[in-house]
Amino acid sequence: MARPNRSRHRSPSGLEATPVIRKETPQSEIMIFSQHDASQMRQAALQAGARGYVAKSDAVRDLLAAIEAVSQHLQPSSPEPGIHSSM
Repeated sequence: MARPNRSRHRSPSGLEATPVIRKETPQSEIMIFSQHDASQMRQAALQAGARGYVAKSDAVRDLLAAIEAVSQHLQPSSPEPGIHSSM
């Protein structure tokens, strides 16, 4: 049986896609939701143009507040470590 022809190209990561999205649609509010909890990943996401970053390990506590803040163009007010914003 023949296998389906699958592209060998991988999808861009969120970090790779963020500056492209910001360039094409500068009004976009981008929040990265990642399995990575390292501060370097957060900083890279913000430098790439994301407005916020939430680690999946912090999702229960931080995700809704981060989405609400980014959607309203606000800096998250929570001092919790999982929410970061470049605003």
